[in-house]
Amino acid sequence: MILFTADWHIKLGQKNVPVKWATNRYQMFFDQVYELEKECNMHIIGGDLFDRLPNMEELELYFRFIRGVKIPTIIYDGNHEATKKNKTFFTQLKQVSRDINPLINVVDISYCLTQIYTRRVALITLIRRSLYLPTFEEKYHRT
Repeated sequence: MILFTADWHIKLGQKNVPVKWATNRYQMFFDQVYELEKECNMHIIGGDLFDRLPNMEELELYFRFIRGVKIPTIIYDGNHEATKKNKTFFTQLKQVSRDINPLINVVDISYCLTQIYTRRVALITLIRRSLYLPTFEEKYHRT
């Protein structure tokens, strides 16, 4: 089974949200993810892991999470990881993430709308084929 998550939006220091409370909240979330991973063979994080270019405390949370990962995990970049058009800060996280945990694979394919659309269409096609779901055309005999 594959666990798919996305849009974690790790961000500390928001107005009226104490950092300690937010850090504890993320740790509880990570613990829930670890529990779900026990039932899966792979975890895909589909983008927007961070909410912005992360500060040191946000990176510390990320590194804490990846240290605890026990199954192969692919982390895709999203629009919130983009630093400017067709650039992402995930390039800098790729090797260090793998050094911390060899089960982590960061995909830094430089976010852009057409790539996201292509990824989602490919994922939907893969899911449909694995579940043997007919396409609209197949279901209604249209070509």
